[in-house]
Amino acid sequence: FLSVRWICFVASAVTTQPLTVRPRSSLRDTLAIVAAEAPTPPEDGPDDGPEDANPPPDAIGCPASTSILVWNINMAIGATLEPLGVELSKHQVVGLVEVPWKPAAFVQQAKAWGFDYALLLRTDRAHRFNIGLLSKTPLRRTTEAHGTTFFHGLLCGALPLMGDLTVCVTHLTPHAPSARLQEAQALRRLLSGHAQRPLLLLGDLNTLSP
Repeated sequence: FLSVRWICFVASAVTTQPLTVRPRSSLRDTLAIVAAEAPTPPEDGPDDGPEDANPPPDAIGCPASTSILVWNINMAIGATLEPLGVELSKHQVVGLVEVPWKPAAFVQQAKAWGFDYALLLRTDRAHRFNIGLLSKTPLRRTTEAHGTTFFHGLLCGALPLMGDLTVCVTHLTPHAPSARLQEAQALRRLLSGHAQRPLLLLGDLNTLSP
């Protein structure tokens, strides 16, 4: 699992330039390529205003100690649910992959874990896994995709009480690196509309360790 704290300071930068990733690139190589090809931010000028022009997190309704977790729960059932819930409940927002429940059961389980808001993306195909989002504050579904675009899918939700932060969860294909690259390019296209708003992308990317 991955835990991210102080997410109010995370901003998105979506580039529309082609991404040249070799089919068998490791995660370290891919990140280096992304960094090299990312747009260069403009230099500060004399009229750019004070350095602290951006409001602090609390000013936009997002506590500075907000914690977000992503976890592949591997179709968790039975005795694993209680200890899993103990860990999940420590966080304000949770992204889950390999979720075994249908929507009504997922909402019920979310409430048992202390989350009043839950979104589920059902894939309903063999060897495909559902994706879920949990939140302790209001959560509004914004973007989703599955089927021919993704082997599993993409689910996004906006958090209006957290500065309208959008959190997205994805689960990339476990098969060919070239297929994962196509899914990554699809993510960039689908999320390009969020370029001017805070966005956090979470998930199981099924990639090689550095």
